[in-house]
Amino acid sequence: MDRSSISQGQLYDVVVVGAGAVGTALAWKLAAEGYRVCVCEQNQSVPESLRLDALSHPVLSLFRELGLLEVLRPVLMPLDSVAHFRNGHLVKGTSEGPYVVSYDRLVESLRPRLVKVATVIWERAVQVSVQGRIKSVRLESGQVVCGWIVVLANGAVQAGGVDPLTEGPVRTICPEYSRTFSWDLEFEDTDRMTHPALVFQTTHSAHGYHALKLFDLGEGRVRANFLTYWSSGDKRRRELLEGDALSVVARTVEGLIPYAGPFRMMSPIEETVADLSQPENPEESGIVSAGDACGATAPSGPLGLRKGLHDVRVLAELMSRWEREARTGSEDLSAYYAHPAKHAIDGETLARSVRDRKVAIDWRPAWATRRLIGDRIPDWVEAAFVGSAVRQSLNLARQSRSGLDS
Repeated sequence: MDRSSISQGQLYDVVVVGAGAVGTALAWKLAAEGYRVCVCEQNQSVPESLRLDALSHPVLSLFRELGLLEVLRPVLMPLDSVAHFRNGHLVKGTSEGPYVVSYDRLVESLRPRLVKVATVIWERAVQVSVQGRIKSVRLESGQVVCGWIVVLANGAVQAGGVDPLTEGPVRTICPEYSRTFSWDLEFEDTDRMTHPALVFQTTHSAHGYHALKLFDLGEGRVRANFLTYWSSGDKRRRELLEGDALSVVARTVEGLIPYAGPFRMMSPIEETVADLSQPENPEESGIVSAGDACGATAPSGPLGLRKGLHDVRVLAELMSRWEREARTGSEDLSAYYAHPAKHAIDGETLARSVRDRKVAIDWRPAWATRRLIGDRIPDWVEAAFVGSAVRQSLNLARQSRSGLDS
């Protein structure tokens, strides 16, 4: 990209790529503090994700700190609006938090506030580059948006090879980390869909860890999202896609048939494979990554929103210094990636991601015991297992691109 193309664009203090929950919250926070902010987002309407997020007390506190909690209140659902089963038993309460929220509605509620304080361009970013102290984002139409600082908040990075926006290397921590299967179904007794959503989570059995979420779409239609850690060669995967899918789901998901009764498959099964990955040496790129774009987070894990909002808090803390210096060189970005608060939450999410997959698929004695005992295992024992797993995973990732299963 030549310098003349950069000069055609307006120079912002901060350009944020992505207007999901993290990108929107960051842009709102910085614009409210007086920064000139531009947001580039390819989807003007929020895509239907059929995803539920439990808002833990720490997440609620982070939204309150950002001044966004009151904006979200109309879309928060009480915990008991979702029927949550764990290992076949209805959960009466949870320590995770008092609310759940549809991710789609969360983002939809934040965006109207954003467009009042920041410039929003509804177009896909195709390239991010650094020329001296100026960072630039080229959009699909050829338009160039320039800023002193560019933050990528556009979701999980592409595993393997290079990031398509920055052309920086991406390290695969665990290829094919998880598989999600989605399809439409219909219960024989339509009255069994007693809540807007039903969640069936298995955390300790011979079947390993998985979670089935059912969403009421109205008129008898129900959408199923089934998260697993199955490998490509797992016989259950083959049977689900090529054989008797009803039988696989019925025997694998504890509590489903006793509570909801028999059902019929109403659409083909769609399979989505997610990798666990992260940008390599991101502090050297001159570009900031936040939330899932920063990697090392389970793509479907429960800590993603909390991790992203922690990134927003740290970036807001550092932004005044970066803006004054009008640059984000390696030294500045290192202050972000090595920040104690970010380091702690990144370590927690990576440990949780590793633990969930180990519990699901690792048959060595320690993890098999954890799977069978479930929530009764002492915290200090699990911490020892998880710590060991994280160290092993990081060592393997450094040694080989094949990740955890090499």
